Amino acid sequence: LSLWINEKMLTAQDMTYDGARNLHSKWLKHQAFMAELQSNKEWLEKIEKDGQALAAEKPETKVMVKEKLASLKTMWDDLESTTQTKAKCLFDANKAELFTQSCADLDKWLTSLDGQLQSDDFGKDLTSVNIMLKKQQMLESQVEVRQKEVEELQKQSQALSQEGKGSDEVDGKRISVENKFQALLEPLQMRRDNLMASREIHQFNRDVEDEIVSEEFYC
Repeated sequence: LSLWINEKMLTAQDMTYDGARNLHSKWLKHQAFMAELQSNKEWLEKIEKDGQALAAEKPETKVMVKEKLASLKTMWDDLESTTQTKAKCLFDANKAELFTQSCADLDKWLTSLDGQLQSDDFGKDLTSVNIMLKKQQMLESQVEVRQKEVEELQKQSQALSQEGKGSDEVDGKRISVENKFQALLEPLQMRRDNLMASREIHQFNRDVEDEIVSEEFYC
């Protein structure tokens, strides 16, 4: 974990970017980087639990374990702090530009999602329905992530307004994306309901076929 943290710290400390041209790309990569840190926090928590268990089982290791865990915790806190600082610097570098590009990126994704939800294909058999339900679950997970982006856009819009860098046009883009996002939640749920109903029908047909085959076999 120490080696991993040191490696990630190099990425967190990299503050180079070529103006506004690749600022949005840099921001998206940093968002993914922060998500990676959050997902790996369980690694640190597991080591802390293992260390506490070891110290309880073998008291003679308590001092060593405490030092190791304290060192890891300090390293992790430094990494998180550096990561947050970089996020703020990237945002402060060109807030209005970054905000506009974030809205455009989210709007593009929502348009793609809308196209997928328009499909009236709910599976021709049990196998195809189950595959579609897995894809549906992936879409719903993506929607949860994008929900946080919508909330972040609200915070960014307020920050721009307070600093006198906002405008009706800029905030209008945020409102448009937010409304588009909310409008797709119901169709998303409807598609899940339709897929679940389709699976029940195909499962019923499968059970009936199995029962017929079973009866014919015994006859």
